[in-house]
This record gives sequence, C-alpha cells and structure tokens, in this order.
Amino acid sequence: MYEEKGKRMRTFQIGSELKRLYFANSNRIEEEILFQNILTKLESCKEIEIGRKQIGPSEDLYKCKWSDWSFCLVYDIDYGTYIQADDEKVIQRLKKFFEDGRLAMDDK
Repeated sequence: MYEEKGKRMRTFQIGSELKRLYFANSNRIEEEILFQNILTKLESCKEIEIGRKQIGPSEDLYKCKWSDWSFCLVYDIDYGTYIQADDEKVIQRLKKFFEDGRLAMDDK
C-alpha cells in the first residue's frame, strides 16, 4: 500500500484487465486529489520519466516511461484514475511499487 499524507492507497485489477492497474479510493477523497497523489509518487522516482500532460475530451493522461516499458497514467472523468500499459509485466512492477514502495527492475 502507498500512503500519502496518512491516507492509504491500494491497487487492484479487474478480471482479465491485466494491462490496467486501478487505485482504490477507500478514503473517498476527490478523484483529482487521488490522481495528483499518484502522479507525485511517480514523479518522486528518478527511474520513471513523465511526459507532458495530454488533455482529451473525457480524460487527462501522462505518457510515462520506465526503462524500456511505456505506460500511461490516466485520469478519466467516468472511470477514475488508472495506469494502462502494453505489457502486463510493468503493471505488476508498478503494483509492487505502490504497495511495497519498491521499484526494482529485477523483480519477477
């Protein structure tokens, strides 16, 4: 779990969506604040490159890169905050990062 200012944040996945990582909002904070907390956590890691904010009709996203992997941090006004990737391996590593605070390339 990742804690931000005393608030716990848990990740989860839905069924067969192995290339998406969602964030539980059990403290019922505003979704935009949850998104900013996640972005701040990602920005704190020098191994992760965060691209410019891209604004769509119903979502904002940041294209990110971690080593050879790409992923997007998405804030969708209908579906909330999640991370989308082409490779489920990066999702599992990011899940471990948010839950354990570790960002290790050699994690299996």
